[in-house]
Amino acid sequence: MANASSDVVLIQALVATPNYQALMGTERPFNIFTLFTDVFKENAVSRLLAFLLDSRKEHGFRHRVAQAFITAALPNHAICSEIRWEEASIACISEWPTEKQRRLDILVQISCRENRLKFVLGIENKIWAGEQENQLCDYQEAITKRFGEVPSALLFLSPDGHDSVTARNEPRCECVAVSYDVIVNACRRLDKFGSPESALLVDSLARHIEDGYMEKSNKDAKRLICELYGDPKHSAALDKIAELLPECLRECSSSNILFEAVKSALGTAGPLGKCEWDFRLGQGHPHVAVYLPSSGDFQLGYMWHSRDWPIDIGTKFTLRLMAWCNTLTGRQRIEKLIPQKCLAGKDDFVEWYGKKDGKETFKRWYNVWVGQEYSLEDMGKRDVEGLRRILDDAVKRTYGAVKERLGMKQGIRSEN
Repeated sequence: MANASSDVVLIQALVATPNYQALMGTERPFNIFTLFTDVFKENAVSRLLAFLLDSRKEHGFRHRVAQAFITAALPNHAICSEIRWEEASIACISEWPTEKQRRLDILVQISCRENRLKFVLGIENKIWAGEQENQLCDYQEAITKRFGEVPSALLFLSPDGHDSVTARNEPRCECVAVSYDVIVNACRRLDKFGSPESALLVDSLARHIEDGYMEKSNKDAKRLICELYGDPKHSAALDKIAELLPECLRECSSSNILFEAVKSALGTAGPLGKCEWDFRLGQGHPHVAVYLPSSGDFQLGYMWHSRDWPIDIGTKFTLRLMAWCNTLTGRQRIEKLIPQKCLAGKDDFVEWYGKKDGKETFKRWYNVWVGQEYSLEDMGKRDVEGLRRILDDAVKRTYGAVKERLGMKQGIRSEN
């Protein structure tokens, strides 16, 4: 794990830079946490836009959001007049992966009545973050390679509609810069469609964008922030600040909301009713654990674990019974008390080493048992039931054996 003193040095170096000092001297002094709040909002706006553009979703607008948004963003594109919008099927994928390990914010696929792909639109949404090297041209290349001769385009979406610096002149997949005005105008054209709840949603989105992004921004502040963000010397410090954000920001993600619903559905009855929950749904082996009371030098817990990122429909979670070992002694004790062969476990979890005398000596995670897998289907009720089902199965298969081997003295709570 990172050394705390080195983290402090990194952050001190960041705030000592001329760019940071210049930010503090602007008319409205800039709070560095605002940068990460806007990154969070960027993801939220992208996911909400993908939901509204998708005609298959249950918002009541059908094709109308996509029609209003795309025709406003691409007024001169021939495809806009060729699509029969009332008959079109519009599907959206969030965080579409490319062969170069990038993720495009939104990929829109428009098919005609014969289920033939008619048009592909990529959308990259930027609020504060600058572009990575060759980012937009890589997206153009990925789209043309994947979809061949199907007409396509790439939208570079930002609050002020500035041009991309990494796009290339690619006639098969033109990159068009558009501002958030396009979203606002599309929302304003949808007042009389959809359910009252959906109408309220698009009105709230439009007002959120107008209040948060469409006011005159401090361009000097934006330039300075992007320079800080793009400097490798300070990226580690910015990452550390992001880790220290208040929990309330992380708890607003759709994956956290999903597992909060699972927690609520489980209630307080049963062997896990009053156990500690730990949400770790960020990048890099996202997981949620329900920990049994600690024995001091190790702690057992049932864990939904995934190797996928970001978490969305299709993400696969595996239910595991894990032990987090605080010490080498704890690791040795749990291995003796519950050998992996006892519960048919398999030690293929991420390697996270503990240290003794400054040396890496033992794996902190001990994989006691591997249970069922579940792939997310709707980020809603079906997933709450599916995730709960594989936990119930794990408890049924292992809880009695664990309680028997560790006994009450190890802190395993009786089912009564």
